[in-house]
Amino acid sequence: MQFKKLAVVEVIGTIVYGFVSILFSLRGYGVYSLVVGYIVRQFVELSLLWLLVRYKPKFIFKFGEIIQLVKFGMYVLGERILNYCNRNLDNMLIGKFLGAEMLG
Repeated sequence: MQFKKLAVVEVIGTIVYGFVSILFSLRGYGVYSLVVGYIVRQFVELSLLWLLVRYKPKFIFKFGEIIQLVKFGMYVLGERILNYCNRNLDNMLIGKFLGAEMLG
């Protein structure tokens, strides 16, 4: 909940983005100047946040938690497949029995 630090980092990132984009544009890089500016902005914001925030993420692998996520994901995938079939069943039936011309 350190919104002030986040706001300062975003403002600095935006200023760097504008400066780098204009600099590269003046050097003749065209639209790629926006891409380079955006990449530099993200790198600057990441670096500043890494320095300012005390929380550092750690890689912890727990197989039991992965199993829970896979089980949940299977239910979501099944629901999405059923929902897709439900929404497109009329198109499939019209295409099968009446042809592509009637389907439109």
